[in-house]
Amino acid sequence: MKKQLLFVCALIVILGAALTVYAAPAPEVEPDSKSPDPRDYFEVNELGLTYGPNIYSDVTPDLVAAIGLNGADGYVYWEELLGVGARKSPDDVVTDVPSSIPLYASDGVTVIGEFPVGPRNDDVQGTWGQ
Repeated sequence: MKKQLLFVCALIVILGAALTVYAAPAPEVEPDSKSPDPRDYFEVNELGLTYGPNIYSDVTPDLVAAIGLNGADGYVYWEELLGVGARKSPDDVVTDVPSSIPLYASDGVTVIGEFPVGPRNDDVQGTWGQ
């Protein structure tokens, strides 16, 4: 009888500890100190945006170096480039892929050309990230 009582008490203690772990509030997550700061790798413009070539595997600037349709050296917004043709849900059908996105000066405001991204009638391709 004592063994059974000890077993039940031990089981209650173990289950109580397990429930406490799940019921405890999640600790606040601190920023990952291993995540690189883009400002340490790239130039920063007056708006606080980083810009430069996309040459690192673990950090990307806000504005990525690109060569436009007109041969102009400029920058495209990384988030805009990633969003071209992106679906908002698995059921979405993407039909509105643009043929190009704006090519900016390093200020991130002045449009200096176009960077090809979508379907085109010719074989023109842009260069980015180099």
